[in-house]
Amino acid sequence: MNIGKTVELDNGLQQKEVMKVGYRWKDVFDLQFPHYNKFIEATNDRADEDGVLIAGTYLQYFLKNQHNIQGDGMLSWLREKSSDGDLCKTYKRLQDSNLRYLVIDPNI
Repeated sequence: MNIGKTVELDNGLQQKEVMKVGYRWKDVFDLQFPHYNKFIEATNDRADEDGVLIAGTYLQYFLKNQHNIQGDGMLSWLREKSSDGDLCKTYKRLQDSNLRYLVIDPNI
């Protein structure tokens, strides 16, 4: 049996530790990566040709569809595509690359 502690806020906004019995993988995932859930839901049923550019995050490992995913650790690819500073041309270049989703971890 898996037992752990969580910290919750009561009605008076005071923190209290609560023992939790029965942690499952989803509980652990939601505690560590809750910010990934909306993106995962949005891309679960994406077409294989819909590109995903991921920078500075582990999100790729949690996506069901592993087709057309590009990693861009320090945004060098995106910087190259937008290096002329023309937003219209940048948008067109990204569109021509079939880029439909862009995920950037603000901590990179």
